[in-house]
Amino acid sequence: MKIHWRWANDGLFTMCNEFDKLIHFRCALAGTLILLVLGISPLWAFIISLVIGILWEVKDAISYYEEHGYLGGDGFSFWDLLADITGILVALLIWKMGPYG
Repeated sequence: MKIHWRWANDGLFTMCNEFDKLIHFRCALAGTLILLVLGISPLWAFIISLVIGILWEVKDAISYYEEHGYLGGDGFSFWDLLADITGILVALLIWKMGPYG
């Protein structure tokens, strides 16, 4: 089985189904906050959330939505990854500014 890598043809303000970048931002923010609430250190919460974001993009690059629906993607997107990183950093900022920081 040969794996074909696909790059996303998108931008920061790409308007697809449900504002894809906003979904990436919110999921990364929520996931990071959940890790922090569970007692994971901020450094490890950052690393785990970032790895999940990278793995999701790899999944998007090798599994196409035309074949797999929601489980597929339109390619690896650095813009999606930037939205993930922004969500992670905002979560860490919220955590630091709150009573736990």
